[in-house]
Amino acid sequence: DFLAAVPLLQPLSMQELARVVDAVTSRRFMAGDNIVVAGTPGEALFLLRSGTAVAIQPPMMSEQHGDAESVTAEQELRTYSTPGEFFGELALLTRACIVG
Repeated sequence: DFLAAVPLLQPLSMQELARVVDAVTSRRFMAGDNIVVAGTPGEALFLLRSGTAVAIQPPMMSEQHGDAESVTAEQELRTYSTPGEFFGELALLTRACIVG
């Protein structure tokens, strides 16, 4: 079973793992879909079953000399490509907004 092989969940007892299995919802995302968006409240822990997910910091306004502002480029922060990798845990645990 996929969940039993996820390193994050391996310390759980069979009963605890069964509760996780009951709570899990499988979702499929297409290439280019936003899974989470910076600045929004975290609502889930995402476990990668297959494919690739990329964490990207969106373009931001930044102040430069005086009042002049510029837009920073989108920046790739991390790539998730190994089954069982996870993200979204910090925002979920702290109920903070997703940081881009």
